[in-house]
Amino acid sequence: MASRQITARDWLLLTMIGITVGQIALNESAIGLALPAMRLELGLSQAQSHWAVNAYLLVFAALIAGAGKLGDLVGLRTVFIGGVAVFTFGSAACALAMTGDEIVAARAVQGIGAAAIYPSSLAMSSLIFPPEREGQALGLFSAIAAAFLVLGPLVGGLLTQGLSWRWIFWVNLPAVIAIPFVIRGRFEEAQRTGRPRFDVAGMAFLVVGLGALVFGIMEGPNWGWSSLETMIALAAGVVGLALFVLVERRMKQPLIRVALFASIAFSYANSAVFLGMFQRMVVAVFGALFLQDVMGFEPITAGLALLPAMVPVALLATYGGRLADRMDPVLVTKVGMAATGICLAWTAFAIWLQSYWTMLPGLVLWGATMTLIMAPPRKTIMGIAGRDQRGEASGISLATQLLGATTGIAVASALISATASYGIVFAVTAAITLAVSALGLMVRGARPNG
Repeated sequence: MASRQITARDWLLLTMIGITVGQIALNESAIGLALPAMRLELGLSQAQSHWAVNAYLLVFAALIAGAGKLGDLVGLRTVFIGGVAVFTFGSAACALAMTGDEIVAARAVQGIGAAAIYPSSLAMSSLIFPPEREGQALGLFSAIAAAFLVLGPLVGGLLTQGLSWRWIFWVNLPAVIAIPFVIRGRFEEAQRTGRPRFDVAGMAFLVVGLGALVFGIMEGPNWGWSSLETMIALAAGVVGLALFVLVERRMKQPLIRVALFASIAFSYANSAVFLGMFQRMVVAVFGALFLQDVMGFEPITAGLALLPAMVPVALLATYGGRLADRMDPVLVTKVGMAATGICLAWTAFAIWLQSYWTMLPGLVLWGATMTLIMAPPRKTIMGIAGRDQRGEASGISLATQLLGATTGIAVASALISATASYGIVFAVTAAITLAVSALGLMVRGARPNG
């Protein structure tokens, strides 16, 4: 059977969806540069500064899996456009905020919109190209998002210094307003006939479970990991997720098919997504802190020094996707896990030597091999879930990614507090990655469903 030809509109559609997600990624990475100016102008307290970042992440993490399933039930396009509207409103509210409480509330609204946009956009991207070129589509989607993420600190610094911190939010509006017109008339195949039933009970337990777990991980370094508050939050998260699993097993139309995790390939692919984001947080955040605190680099110099790690991620992501189309994506993921683990071990060695030039090869190779654990595991996840459940699969994948980010920050922060050694942070991250890579030897490829 001949493959469907990819049209110019397909490329435009994929690019615009990628740019929309890229705008959100830029916003996420730019706010760190804008926060000092926000704190000064709005008179933010320490707690408000903290929650100007974490309110967004907490809401995002709690809602993303449910939002993904909603896309399967009512239509990917509907959820995506709704998310764009909410995110646009939240961005405008951030730009107009006059107090600390207003910026925190507006960031939470942005988190709601982002939770709807991310899984629906990932699912739509996997459906634009024919199945045999799905990896290429996911690779391009990842490349565009990564490029914006890399540009975030630079754009955030330029806008904050040249205009105002408010412009990191105003700049979101043009692209996100244009996207509904570009996707008009597409993705009707995601719409369901009949009366879809949304699993409200499952969503409630999932929101409580994920929200409490992420909240506990976020606040653990501040409260202390053995504090009563942290233990209550983490326990509530675990209990909420356990109840979620029990409820989902009995539902005829579950929010998330927990049976998917019985597939070793599905679970391994999600572990790769988790560790990929864990690694990125360690390199981007704690790599920058090492260069400033230990090596004495200025903030801008530290940012430029990390570009060799980040640029290959954006430039080569499409090649990782193409490789997943030509080979077993599980095998590609295994190679990527082993390669990134080795690169991080090299970087840890260079940190102990306190030599940036020794770090540089490890950073470049890490960025190049990171592309093998971006699109390939997502292709595995999408294939096992089936083409009519892409929203659900995207939500699971992205919730896993967010947990990887928050866990990476929390674990690395705890290691720094306990050892005051950036080398140990990188060494432990490398060891975890290589351990999971070794477990991957037991994983076989999986045939796609649908």
